[in-house]
Amino acid sequence: MALSKIVSCIRESRFCVVENVIPPSELPEIRRQLVVAQQLHNEESEAELAKTHAKGIRVGTQGVGLLKQMVNATRCFTPYLADDRILRAAESFFGDFVRISYTDCVINRPGCQRGYWPAD
Repeated sequence: MALSKIVSCIRESRFCVVENVIPPSELPEIRRQLVVAQQLHNEESEAELAKTHAKGIRVGTQGVGLLKQMVNATRCFTPYLADDRILRAAESFFGDFVRISYTDCVINRPGCQRGYWPAD
């Protein structure tokens, strides 16, 4: 997909799906590593979620795993964060000094009853 089409799509729809950023052959291994990392940190994630619930904020649902800043647990996906198509599109909006602000991971496990999705 050309840069101009990505930028146009974002301007019109506020998002754009850029296909094949991660090669399809790599997806099963990356998915596996993300799930393993989240499972290893699940207790910590659940404790953070409990703090959020204690403030009266409605987030999370059964069957959904979360790990904030996944990049600290595994870097299996980091080579794809700087995909030229995505980086150039981001730079067209924000300039030459684009930075990734977070790499949170949300895993919808089979059979989960997913709650609402945030707009970001």
